[in-house]
Amino acid sequence: SRAGPFRSGRATSPPAPPGAGAARDLRVWTPLLSLTLLRLAVLLLLVFFHRPAYSSGMHGSDEVGLAEAWHAEFVNHGVDVVFNGHDHDFEYLVADGVNYYVIGGGGAALREFTKPPLPETVYREVINHAVVVDVDEQQLSLVPYRIDGSVIEEAVLSLSAPPPQP
Repeated sequence: SRAGPFRSGRATSPPAPPGAGAARDLRVWTPLLSLTLLRLAVLLLLVFFHRPAYSSGMHGSDEVGLAEAWHAEFVNHGVDVVFNGHDHDFEYLVADGVNYYVIGGGGAALREFTKPPLPETVYREVINHAVVVDVDEQQLSLVPYRIDGSVIEEAVLSLSAPPPQP
């Protein structure tokens, strides 16, 4: 365990009733997401979940309303990076200062892009890959590697003081 100003929060939700579907799940999760983000005073805020809010991959963006439901929460609470999978490719997107990574090339069958790049897309590639994230007191370094060891698109985020608690 690393000592320092880094803390994590975890939101959990009661299981959705049978047949509730994804829209019902978002109505349950969104208040929990907001409350969890509000309670964190950290230098760096990373969010992980499966389906991407933004993607030009086979499944695409927002198939269950994630961008509409959660993107404003991420912006309002200063989320730095959102990691997703679901689409079997690599895509880096930036929306309103939030960095989104679709990192779905870990070994399952890759899927070609079926849609044009989104306006938020910075880089995309259909490639097996792994992502190494290193955090210290000054910065986060995120380096996605192809399986041949070459770097896809390195990112470095400088850390600043945590936001004041409301």
